[in-house]
Amino acid sequence: MKKVLALLIATFLLSMGAVMLTACGGDGSIGGGQSNVEVLEYELNADQESYSVVDIGSVTSGDVVIPETYNDLPVTSISANAFKEESSLKTVVIPSSVTNIGEYAFKGCYNMTSVMLPNGLTSIEAHVFDNCSKLTSIEIPASVTSIGEYAFYMGMELSSVTFAENSLLTTIGNNAFSGCRWIESIEIPSGVTSIGKYAFSECLSLTNIEIPSGVTSIGDYAFDKTLQCNEKNGLKYLGNSSNKYLYLIGVVSQNISEVKVDENCKFIGAGVFSACYSLVSVEIPSGVISIGASAFKGCSLLKNVVIPNTVTRLGSFAFESCYELKSVTLSNSLMAIEENTFDGCFLLADITIPESVKSIGDYAFKSCDALTSIVIPKSVTSVGYRVFEACYSLKIYCEAESKPESWDDAWNYLSNRGNCQVTWGYNA
Repeated sequence: MKKVLALLIATFLLSMGAVMLTACGGDGSIGGGQSNVEVLEYELNADQESYSVVDIGSVTSGDVVIPETYNDLPVTSISANAFKEESSLKTVVIPSSVTNIGEYAFKGCYNMTSVMLPNGLTSIEAHVFDNCSKLTSIEIPASVTSIGEYAFYMGMELSSVTFAENSLLTTIGNNAFSGCRWIESIEIPSGVTSIGKYAFSECLSLTNIEIPSGVTSIGDYAFDKTLQCNEKNGLKYLGNSSNKYLYLIGVVSQNISEVKVDENCKFIGAGVFSACYSLVSVEIPSGVISIGASAFKGCSLLKNVVIPNTVTRLGSFAFESCYELKSVTLSNSLMAIEENTFDGCFLLADITIPESVKSIGDYAFKSCDALTSIVIPKSVTSVGYRVFEACYSLKIYCEAESKPESWDDAWNYLSNRGNCQVTWGYNA
């Protein structure tokens, strides 16, 4: 009887071992000879034809090699948060079968020193390598079309970022490389059209930057506190070998009184002339397409500004506290008047909102006490909170027949005494 019982127990244990081996390796090979493959965790994708790595499982080795296949199906993605804050992780090899790495996948892996990204990867999602503080270098494959926000944020030891030849990259997200203090040189691929705000801010060693001429959007403070610049007529620019003056980033001295922006400039960066208290005149050339947030904030002697018709964006707080500003000609391509744009322009008496404008932000004209009349065209579909607060002399003429539902209920708030006077259905 005891012999029969022992035989039954032995048979049960052997069968359990076979089940465990099948669950780990799928084909009984324990991951094709890679010692850690069998203990990563996977999930069958919705297509039922591929797998994602979803967790580190019980891996204890710091060196992870992700297999191309699992259960005879390809491994095509690394899920969001898969290796998040795994302090034991040191190196990762990702196979060419992987085309997507989810958000936060390696965030906070502060001991990781090396990762090999595969050809075929189409995007690097938000926060993927956020706070991987010991990662020293990265090569972005040609197949990657976008780098998400905070993708390499605070890469404290990251000193080398290279892009493979014939890169398909078009977008670099907000804060993507912010805080990567040891990067000295970066050549942004020629196909990039959008660089997000703070994308390379606090890159304190960055002395060699190539921004492609095809860029159509650069976010506020994208290159804040970088070291490189090309100086001309008291102004500081970034650019490339064919256009050194693409992006205006600052002034040599805040005591500057007259400004003539270079004719090849496309972008005036955020805060460029902020607190230039002696600035009395500025000439902005046709060709500039964007003026960043707080660009002229606090320029208290500036009186008149003409914004060329090529400008499509005027950032928030752009002319805040320009106390002497009397007249502004806006671009007829401008899409929005952002929050607090003219806040505190006490003497502003003449401004026309072009029909290209779709929205007006909160407090956009706050305390423009000299403004006596303004026409809001039908094109404006969104008006924010207390746009005309403390504009005590103002009468508002709206081309719309009545208040659109998308306008804030307090859009025409004047003070605790009531609201600004409004005429609806205005037709000049």
